[in-house]
Amino acid sequence: MARIMNQIKNTMDMCNGPLFKQILFYSLPLLGTVILQITFGMADMIVVGRYRGPESVGAVGSTSSLIILILNFFFGLSVGTSILAANFFGSKNLSLLRRLSYTSIAVGIWGGIFLAILGQIISELILSWMGTPKENLSKAVTYMSIYFLCMPALMVNVFGSALLRAVGDTKRPLYFLIYSGIVNVVLNFILVAYFGLDVDGVAWATSASQCISAVLVMRALMERDGVFLFKFKFLGIDWKLLKRMLSLGIPACIQSSCFSFSNVLMQSAVNSLGAIAVNGNGIAQNLEGLVYTGSGAYHNTTVAFVAQNEGGGNRARSIRSIKYCILLGFLVPEIMGLLFTIFGPEVSLFYAPAAKEEEVAACMSRILVTFPIYGLCGIMDVVSGALRGVGSTISSTIIMLLSVCAIRVCWVYFVFPSHSSIKELMISYPITWTLSIIICSIYLIYKLIKLRGKSVSFA
Repeated sequence: MARIMNQIKNTMDMCNGPLFKQILFYSLPLLGTVILQITFGMADMIVVGRYRGPESVGAVGSTSSLIILILNFFFGLSVGTSILAANFFGSKNLSLLRRLSYTSIAVGIWGGIFLAILGQIISELILSWMGTPKENLSKAVTYMSIYFLCMPALMVNVFGSALLRAVGDTKRPLYFLIYSGIVNVVLNFILVAYFGLDVDGVAWATSASQCISAVLVMRALMERDGVFLFKFKFLGIDWKLLKRMLSLGIPACIQSSCFSFSNVLMQSAVNSLGAIAVNGNGIAQNLEGLVYTGSGAYHNTTVAFVAQNEGGGNRARSIRSIKYCILLGFLVPEIMGLLFTIFGPEVSLFYAPAAKEEEVAACMSRILVTFPIYGLCGIMDVVSGALRGVGSTISSTIIMLLSVCAIRVCWVYFVFPSHSSIKELMISYPITWTLSIIICSIYLIYKLIKLRGKSVSFA
């Protein structure tokens, strides 16, 4: 059966073969996907920064925390999809895997429609509540309203890509992103530089690229010689599988949403410092998204390898996967963070050539505190991903909420008011990374000892 699984097109049997090589082959396309995703997202900032000025950069940047907060509920559900799909594939249960694909895509479509409607209703209200500066508010609302129209396509991308990656197919989501990203960049320049649009132009370009990517993802799931054999006539929700998805995904939803909520509070704190701080912080936030790619990529790699090996009953290989991912999850964001620390001012001016000296200084205030030690964030994400891979999603969520989110919220309300600067605000990040690493590592060791002699299966 293992031989047959290996012969299925565009899949990887993570339970057999040279482990470190497989982790590299799996993670590098995933890392490339996330980097390109951030880079193409940065294109929005760069184009409006070059052709419309720092105010438009601040408008787009001020929406990021709110967009992520709303989206993370469904990103969390996709974690449940990833764990189940990897576990089913590892245990060679293709029937459950295909039923899972129908349920996941159905949830993505209906969830996307819900988000598209919700976004039109709450955008201005929430941005105003966040204290978005008046000079940024109108453009920020315009950007968000258009962005949310592409939610059904984006959700299909989220769940469809989660299914593909869970069975080892990380290359094609990368190719799909390249195709759609090129469209995004080209449309950015056409709509903004040629037709004279502003943030609405980059928002329409993003929406078009998401639709293209969704079509490509669905085409991959529908391949006749693939593992999913997806057909729209069977689209629907298997309520038992949805319940399992929710049991694994809702803790991730809560964690992601609370992380994002704490980031919204952090953005609100930055907003209180004025438009210059908002514009500079917006640039640093986008650069941080690029640095975070290594952390996020190896979190997802850990979840996939641990869940698939647990499904295949190979505990020793699960533990080795965790060790390799900790090493790579530290090195990649650490190296990227150091590079941006060195070249931060130059990159800031590349974003917005018209940026003032004070805006560059605000950008560097965030970079200098967090970027040189960003490898800690990578370790944190890998260890929490390992907990999810062995089924401890609730425990992982509780630990992360208490050691990260709660401390950051308290920091905003009790520490920041007496030290009102971006630098003082950002100090909370390395503190919470370190604390969560210690607690997650202790609990992971306890969990593995408790599971000794047992495999984790969701079939």
